[in-house]
Amino acid sequence: MKLSLVNKVSIAIVLAGSIIIFQACKHQVSVPHEVVLDDGGYPPEINKIVMLHCTSGPTGGGCHNAIGAQNAAGFNMDSWGHSFEGS
Repeated sequence: MKLSLVNKVSIAIVLAGSIIIFQACKHQVSVPHEVVLDDGGYPPEINKIVMLHCTSGPTGGGCHNAIGAQNAAGFNMDSWGHSFEGS
């Protein structure tokens, strides 16, 4: 039984698509090691986000900590209480 050119191309496309999908599903994003964050008194669901991204930041600097707040309209988010003081 001979396959027509259309069938051969269809099989090749299906195989290539399967390989691409397999490779995409196989990739895992690396999860950074658990970072110990200061407890700013925020609710637990919010604390990690605020402490990691607002007060310390991924690069070590923070826009809304005691030092960086002077460049962020004075809005300090170091603690739950400071966040209610506004800027």
